[in-house]
Amino acid sequence: MNKFSTISAGAALFALAACGGTTVDEAIEDIANEFQISSGVLDDIELPKDEDLADLPSLVSDLVNEFEEFNEDYDVTLTLPTGSADYTGTLGFQVEDQETYLAGDLDLIADFDALTFDGTYSNIAGVSEDGDTLTVIGSVPVDTTIRDGSDGVTFDGTLFGDVSLEDETYSFNALIDGAFGGTNGEIAVAEVSGNIGDPDGGSDEIFGLVTLEQD
Repeated sequence: MNKFSTISAGAALFALAACGGTTVDEAIEDIANEFQISSGVLDDIELPKDEDLADLPSLVSDLVNEFEEFNEDYDVTLTLPTGSADYTGTLGFQVEDQETYLAGDLDLIADFDALTFDGTYSNIAGVSEDGDTLTVIGSVPVDTTIRDGSDGVTFDGTLFGDVSLEDETYSFNALIDGAFGGTNGEIAVAEVSGNIGDPDGGSDEIFGLVTLEQD
């Protein structure tokens, strides 16, 4: 039985894409009515409005607030740093079409010389749509590549692996797309999209947010 399916920011794009009769102007108006737009390190990221955050679990509202702060208080890193740095932070998401929310610790090591940004997603927990506490057992490897381009120092890669929830196996198969912020990459923010495979052979789309800070 599928115990969880997935989040929030970015979901409006998929919802609007399904509305075949929606014009571009109407779609933009819908987004403006339902979301606030955050631009900075990453541009045009849809976040829940402040008045809606109060209705969300703290694990989600805290992540959204931190994402907005990091994204808007920093400029994208323009010059590739050298050496390596440890980053810790959070990856959170909502199960699609359900009021189920999960978040966990993200620990990555950036090797700016080798252009790798890898680590693990672990300590995942959340709240189901019935208000039950969810504890996910296991960790998921994260493998990304650092890009040094005209749009700044960015990274992209995968979140791929299995975890266990109530003795059933779920499989993450997601993409991470983000950028570093600050003069020397003091922070990093990203969006996550993909799916989670369930024990019944189905899958649910996921859309999530990442915030990271140098240790």
